[in-house]
Amino acid sequence: MLAAAMARTHPDEIRGYSRLIHQAIASIPTFVPETESDTSIQIERGTIFPICLCASGPTDFHPWVDRLIAHPQDLDRITVVDRAGHGRPAYAGLLFYSWAQTYRVCREASLKIPVESWLEPLRAWCRMLETPLMGFTWPLGGVAARRGSETVRAACAAMALYAAGGVLGEGRWTALGGDFLGHLSANQQATGAFLRSGPADNPETLWYHELTLLHAVASYAALANDPLATAAVMQAADFHLGQTQPDHATTEPWGLLAFIWRRQAHELADAMLHALAVQHPRGIDGVTSMLLADCLYCLGRL
Repeated sequence: MLAAAMARTHPDEIRGYSRLIHQAIASIPTFVPETESDTSIQIERGTIFPICLCASGPTDFHPWVDRLIAHPQDLDRITVVDRAGHGRPAYAGLLFYSWAQTYRVCREASLKIPVESWLEPLRAWCRMLETPLMGFTWPLGGVAARRGSETVRAACAAMALYAAGGVLGEGRWTALGGDFLGHLSANQQATGAFLRSGPADNPETLWYHELTLLHAVASYAALANDPLATAAVMQAADFHLGQTQPDHATTEPWGLLAFIWRRQAHELADAMLHALAVQHPRGIDGVTSMLLADCLYCLGRL
Protein backbone atom coordinates (compact mmCIF):
# COMPACT_ATOMS: atom_id res chain seq x y z
CA MET A 1 0.00 0.00 0.00
CA LEU A 2 2.86 2.44 0.73
CA ALA A 3 3.97 2.29 -2.91
CA ALA A 4 0.62 3.72 -3.95
CA ALA A 5 1.39 6.91 -2.06
CA MET A 6 4.13 7.89 -4.50
CA ALA A 7 1.90 8.90 -7.42
CA ARG A 8 0.85 12.28 -6.09
CA THR A 9 -0.19 15.45 -7.86
CA HIS A 10 2.43 17.95 -9.01
CA PRO A 11 2.52 21.29 -7.10
CA ASP A 12 1.52 23.20 -10.25
CA GLU A 13 -1.61 21.07 -10.56
CA ILE A 14 -2.39 21.63 -6.89
CA ARG A 15 -2.19 25.38 -7.41
CA GLY A 16 -4.55 25.09 -10.38
CA TYR A 17 -7.14 23.17 -8.38
CA SER A 18 -6.72 25.58 -5.48
CA ARG A 19 -7.56 28.53 -7.72
CA LEU A 20 -10.73 26.80 -8.94
CA ILE A 21 -11.85 26.02 -5.40
CA HIS A 22 -11.07 29.52 -4.17
CA GLN A 23 -13.26 30.94 -6.92
CA ALA A 24 -16.09 28.57 -5.97
CA ILE A 25 -16.15 29.64 -2.31
CA ALA A 26 -15.43 33.34 -2.83
CA SER A 27 -19.05 34.39 -2.38
CA ILE A 28 -20.88 32.86 0.60
CA PRO A 29 -23.95 34.67 1.99
CA THR A 30 -24.31 35.69 5.63
CA PHE A 31 -25.74 32.91 7.75
CA VAL A 32 -29.44 33.10 8.57
CA PRO A 33 -31.00 30.48 10.89
CA GLU A 34 -33.86 28.70 9.16
CA THR A 35 -34.48 25.39 10.91
CA GLU A 36 -32.87 25.88 14.33
CA SER A 37 -34.71 25.23 17.58
CA ASP A 38 -33.92 24.81 21.26
CA THR A 39 -32.52 21.36 20.45
CA SER A 40 -31.00 21.88 16.99
CA ILE A 41 -28.32 24.01 15.43
CA GLN A 42 -27.54 24.41 11.73
CA ILE A 43 -24.39 23.10 10.14
CA GLU A 44 -24.37 26.14 7.85
CA ARG A 45 -22.84 28.07 10.76
CA GLY A 46 -19.66 26.29 9.66
CA THR A 47 -19.56 28.41 6.51
CA ILE A 48 -17.51 30.75 8.65
CA PHE A 49 -14.57 28.60 7.49
CA PRO A 50 -14.74 29.35 3.73
CA ILE A 51 -15.53 32.98 4.48
CA CYS A 52 -12.48 33.25 6.71
CA LEU A 53 -10.25 31.64 4.08
CA CYS A 54 -11.38 34.18 1.50
CA ALA A 55 -11.46 37.20 3.82
CA SER A 56 -9.49 40.17 2.54
CA GLY A 57 -10.29 42.42 5.48
CA PRO A 58 -12.08 42.57 8.86
CA THR A 59 -15.23 40.44 9.01
CA ASP A 60 -17.97 40.38 11.61
CA PHE A 61 -18.46 36.69 12.37
CA HIS A 62 -21.11 37.27 15.05
CA PRO A 63 -24.05 36.00 12.92
CA TRP A 64 -22.27 32.68 12.52
CA VAL A 65 -20.97 32.13 16.05
CA ASP A 66 -23.52 33.87 18.29
CA ARG A 67 -25.38 30.65 19.10
CA LEU A 68 -22.16 28.61 19.23
CA ILE A 69 -20.58 30.83 21.86
CA ALA A 70 -23.85 31.15 23.78
CA HIS A 71 -22.70 27.89 25.35
CA PRO A 72 -25.97 26.05 26.12
CA GLN A 73 -25.79 23.80 29.16
CA ASP A 74 -27.08 20.51 27.73
CA LEU A 75 -24.92 20.17 24.65
CA ASP A 76 -25.65 16.46 24.32
CA ARG A 77 -29.27 17.33 23.55
CA ILE A 78 -28.34 19.44 20.53
CA THR A 79 -28.70 17.93 17.05
CA VAL A 80 -26.82 19.39 14.09
CA VAL A 81 -29.12 19.77 11.08
CA ASP A 82 -28.95 21.46 7.69
CA ARG A 83 -31.17 24.24 6.39
CA ALA A 84 -33.72 21.64 5.26
CA GLY A 85 -33.90 20.21 8.77
CA HIS A 86 -32.08 16.98 7.92
CA GLY A 87 -29.47 15.47 10.22
CA ARG A 88 -26.50 13.43 9.01
CA PRO A 89 -23.88 11.42 10.95
CA ALA A 90 -21.05 13.62 9.63
CA TYR A 91 -22.61 16.96 10.50
CA ALA A 92 -21.47 17.50 14.10
CA GLY A 93 -17.87 16.66 13.32
CA LEU A 94 -17.82 18.78 10.17
CA LEU A 95 -19.36 21.80 11.93
CA PHE A 96 -16.91 21.87 14.81
CA TYR A 97 -13.96 20.97 12.60
CA SER A 98 -14.84 24.01 10.50
CA TRP A 99 -15.09 26.22 13.58
CA ALA A 100 -11.75 24.98 14.94
CA GLN A 101 -10.08 25.50 11.58
CA THR A 102 -11.50 29.02 11.38
CA TYR A 103 -9.89 29.77 14.73
CA ARG A 104 -6.63 28.33 13.36
CA VAL A 105 -6.77 30.45 10.19
CA CYS A 106 -7.50 33.61 12.19
CA ARG A 107 -4.46 32.92 14.34
CA GLU A 108 -2.17 31.92 11.46
CA ALA A 109 -3.11 34.93 9.35
CA SER A 110 -3.08 37.30 12.34
CA LEU A 111 -6.55 38.47 11.38
CA LYS A 112 -7.88 41.16 13.70
CA ILE A 113 -10.91 39.15 14.75
CA PRO A 114 -11.87 38.77 18.43
CA VAL A 115 -11.67 34.97 18.62
CA GLU A 116 -10.75 34.74 22.31
CA SER A 117 -14.43 34.44 23.23
CA TRP A 118 -14.63 31.26 21.14
CA LEU A 119 -12.17 29.23 23.19
CA GLU A 120 -14.17 27.86 26.10
CA PRO A 121 -17.38 27.26 24.08
CA LEU A 122 -15.33 25.51 21.38
CA ARG A 123 -13.74 23.31 24.02
CA ALA A 124 -17.17 22.49 25.46
CA TRP A 125 -18.61 21.51 22.06
CA CYS A 126 -15.53 19.41 21.26
CA ARG A 127 -15.82 17.50 24.53
CA MET A 128 -19.20 16.35 23.23
CA LEU A 129 -17.43 14.84 20.20
CA GLU A 130 -15.50 12.40 22.35
CA THR A 131 -18.61 10.25 22.87
CA PRO A 132 -18.74 8.51 19.45
CA LEU A 133 -15.07 7.55 19.77
CA MET A 134 -15.27 6.05 23.23
CA GLY A 135 -15.82 2.32 23.10
CA PHE A 136 -15.73 2.07 19.30
CA THR A 137 -14.82 -1.53 18.51
CA TRP A 138 -12.43 -2.69 15.79
CA PRO A 139 -13.34 -6.28 14.87
CA LEU A 140 -10.94 -8.58 13.10
CA GLY A 141 -11.43 -8.37 9.35
CA GLY A 142 -12.61 -4.75 9.40
CA VAL A 143 -15.70 -2.75 10.31
CA ALA A 144 -18.89 -4.03 8.67
CA ALA A 145 -20.72 -1.76 6.24
CA ARG A 146 -23.87 -1.96 8.37
CA ARG A 147 -21.95 0.16 10.90
CA GLY A 148 -21.34 2.83 8.27
CA SER A 149 -23.29 5.63 9.97
CA GLU A 150 -21.64 4.93 13.31
CA THR A 151 -18.20 4.91 11.71
CA VAL A 152 -18.82 8.12 9.77
CA ARG A 153 -20.00 9.89 12.93
CA ALA A 154 -16.89 8.78 14.80
CA ALA A 155 -14.48 9.53 11.94
CA CYS A 156 -15.75 13.09 11.47
CA ALA A 157 -15.63 13.63 15.23
CA ALA A 158 -12.04 12.35 15.18
CA MET A 159 -11.18 14.75 12.36
CA ALA A 160 -12.58 17.64 14.41
CA LEU A 161 -10.83 16.60 17.62
CA TYR A 162 -7.49 16.22 15.87
CA ALA A 163 -7.75 19.71 14.40
CA ALA A 164 -9.11 21.30 17.57
CA GLY A 165 -6.54 19.59 19.77
CA GLY A 166 -3.73 21.04 17.72
CA VAL A 167 -4.94 24.62 17.74
CA LEU A 168 -6.27 24.63 21.32
CA GLY A 169 -3.30 22.85 22.87
CA GLU A 170 -5.38 19.82 23.88
CA GLY A 171 -2.97 16.94 23.32
CA ARG A 172 -5.48 14.34 24.47
CA TRP A 173 -7.82 15.29 21.61
CA THR A 174 -4.99 15.21 19.09
CA ALA A 175 -4.09 11.71 20.25
CA LEU A 176 -7.71 10.52 20.37
CA GLY A 177 -8.55 11.78 16.88
CA GLY A 178 -5.27 10.62 15.35
CA ASP A 179 -5.57 7.20 16.96
CA PHE A 180 -9.06 6.64 15.56
CA LEU A 181 -8.18 7.71 12.03
CA GLY A 182 -4.96 5.75 12.20
CA HIS A 183 -6.92 2.65 13.16
CA LEU A 184 -9.34 3.29 10.31
CA SER A 185 -6.40 3.47 7.90
CA ALA A 186 -4.79 0.33 9.30
CA ASN A 187 -8.07 -1.60 9.02
CA GLN A 188 -8.56 -0.67 5.36
CA GLN A 189 -9.74 -3.53 3.15
CA ALA A 190 -7.48 -4.93 0.43
CA THR A 191 -9.81 -3.33 -2.13
CA GLY A 192 -9.13 0.14 -0.72
CA ALA A 193 -12.51 0.39 0.99
CA PHE A 194 -12.66 1.33 4.67
CA LEU A 195 -15.71 -0.85 5.37
CA ARG A 196 -16.21 -4.57 4.90
CA SER A 197 -19.23 -5.03 2.64
CA GLY A 198 -21.18 -7.81 1.01
CA PRO A 199 -23.84 -8.30 -1.69
CA ALA A 200 -26.64 -7.35 0.72
CA ASP A 201 -25.28 -3.83 1.34
CA ASN A 202 -26.86 -1.00 -0.63
CA PRO A 203 -24.13 0.29 -2.95
CA GLU A 204 -25.17 3.96 -2.95
CA THR A 205 -25.26 4.09 0.85
CA LEU A 206 -21.94 2.26 1.03
CA TRP A 207 -20.32 4.64 -1.46
CA TYR A 208 -21.57 7.67 0.48
CA HIS A 209 -20.12 6.31 3.71
CA GLU A 210 -16.84 5.47 1.96
CA LEU A 211 -16.56 8.96 0.48
CA THR A 212 -17.24 10.57 3.84
CA LEU A 213 -14.66 8.37 5.57
CA LEU A 214 -12.18 9.19 2.81
CA HIS A 215 -12.70 12.89 3.44
CA ALA A 216 -11.94 12.49 7.14
CA VAL A 217 -8.83 10.36 6.57
CA ALA A 218 -7.52 12.64 3.82
CA SER A 219 -7.92 15.77 5.94
CA TYR A 220 -6.15 14.09 8.83
CA ALA A 221 -3.36 12.79 6.57
CA ALA A 222 -2.74 16.27 5.17
CA LEU A 223 -2.71 17.93 8.60
CA ALA A 224 -0.68 15.24 10.35
CA ASN A 225 1.61 14.24 7.48
CA ASP A 226 0.86 10.65 8.48
CA PRO A 227 2.40 8.24 5.94
CA LEU A 228 0.07 5.33 6.75
CA ALA A 229 -3.03 7.49 6.41
CA THR A 230 -1.64 9.05 3.21
CA ALA A 231 -1.13 5.62 1.69
CA ALA A 232 -4.67 4.66 2.72
CA VAL A 233 -5.98 7.79 0.98
CA MET A 234 -4.23 6.84 -2.25
CA GLN A 235 -5.56 3.30 -2.18
CA ALA A 236 -9.08 4.49 -1.35
CA ALA A 237 -8.94 6.94 -4.27
CA ASP A 238 -8.07 4.03 -6.55
CA PHE A 239 -10.98 2.06 -5.07
CA HIS A 240 -13.44 4.80 -6.00
CA LEU A 241 -11.89 5.30 -9.41
CA GLY A 242 -12.27 1.65 -10.31
CA GLN A 243 -15.23 0.36 -8.33
CA THR A 244 -17.73 3.08 -7.38
CA GLN A 245 -19.82 5.83 -8.89
CA PRO A 246 -19.48 8.78 -6.47
CA ASP A 247 -22.05 10.89 -8.32
CA HIS A 248 -24.68 8.22 -7.62
CA ALA A 249 -24.01 8.49 -3.88
CA THR A 250 -23.88 12.25 -3.26
CA THR A 251 -23.90 15.65 -4.94
CA GLU A 252 -21.45 16.98 -2.31
CA PRO A 253 -17.67 16.88 -2.84
CA TRP A 254 -16.79 14.35 -0.15
CA GLY A 255 -13.39 12.87 -1.02
CA LEU A 256 -12.37 15.68 -3.37
CA LEU A 257 -9.05 16.23 -1.61
CA ALA A 258 -8.09 12.58 -2.16
CA PHE A 259 -9.00 12.71 -5.84
CA ILE A 260 -6.86 15.81 -6.35
CA TRP A 261 -4.00 14.41 -4.27
CA ARG A 262 -3.94 11.13 -6.21
CA ARG A 263 -2.95 12.04 -9.77
CA GLN A 264 -4.60 8.98 -11.33
CA ALA A 265 -7.95 10.02 -9.81
CA HIS A 266 -8.11 13.49 -11.35
CA GLU A 267 -10.99 12.47 -13.56
CA LEU A 268 -13.12 12.07 -10.41
CA ALA A 269 -11.97 15.44 -9.07
CA ASP A 270 -12.76 17.12 -12.39
CA ALA A 271 -16.17 15.46 -12.56
CA MET A 272 -17.01 16.64 -9.03
CA LEU A 273 -16.01 20.23 -9.71
CA HIS A 274 -17.91 20.26 -13.02
CA ALA A 275 -21.01 18.84 -11.35
CA LEU A 276 -20.88 21.54 -8.67
CA ALA A 277 -20.77 24.27 -11.32
CA VAL A 278 -23.79 22.76 -13.09
CA GLN A 279 -25.81 22.04 -9.94
CA HIS A 280 -25.15 25.39 -8.24
CA PRO A 281 -25.06 28.07 -10.95
CA ARG A 282 -26.05 30.75 -8.40
CA GLY A 283 -23.66 29.69 -5.66
CA ILE A 284 -22.84 26.57 -3.68
CA ASP A 285 -24.64 25.45 -0.53
CA GLY A 286 -23.34 25.39 3.01
CA VAL A 287 -22.02 21.83 3.36
CA THR A 288 -20.41 21.99 -0.08
CA SER A 289 -18.66 25.25 0.75
CA MET A 290 -17.29 23.77 3.99
CA LEU A 291 -15.96 20.69 2.21
CA LEU A 292 -14.34 22.84 -0.46
CA ALA A 293 -12.80 25.09 2.18
CA ASP A 294 -11.31 22.10 3.94
CA CYS A 295 -9.96 20.80 0.64
CA LEU A 296 -8.43 24.21 -0.13
CA TYR A 297 -6.80 24.51 3.27
CA CYS A 298 -5.41 20.97 3.15
CA LEU A 299 -4.07 21.42 -0.40
CA GLY A 300 -1.99 24.23 1.03
CA ARG A 301 -0.44 21.74 3.45
CA LEU A 302 0.64 19.17 0.85
